[in-house]
Amino acid sequence: MVSNNITVGVGNLAHTKLTEWSNMIYIRRVRVAYPGTRNEHITDVQYSDGTGGILKAVTRASMVEYIDNGNSVRTHNDHTGAQAEVITRSNGVRYLTTIANERESDNLLALPRFQ
Repeated sequence: MVSNNITVGVGNLAHTKLTEWSNMIYIRRVRVAYPGTRNEHITDVQYSDGTGGILKAVTRASMVEYIDNGNSVRTHNDHTGAQAEVITRSNGVRYLTTIANERESDNLLALPRFQ
C-alpha cells in the first residue's frame, strides 16, 4: 500500500488530504450538518483502505477533489455490507453522491455517523 497523504489539523481534529492511494478506498462513515437529510449536508467522511482498514477522516472538499482527479471510491456499510460507487455533482457547491439507484438515503446517508 502506498499513501502520500498529508495530515491537516482542523481545530482539535486531524484530517488527511488525499493526494494518492494505490488501493480502492471505501467511505464508511459520514459527518453531516443539520438537518442531514441530503448528500449536500455531508461535511466530512471517514474512509479506509479496503473495507476493514483503519478509518481516516477527510473533508468533503478533499474527497471531491480526489474523485474529480480520476480516482475511484466506493461506500461500504459495515452493518449491511452494501456498497456503491461514489461520484461528485454540483449544485453550486461540489458534493458526494452515489450512482447505485438514484436514492440519496440508501448509500452515503445510510452510513454510520461520526463526530
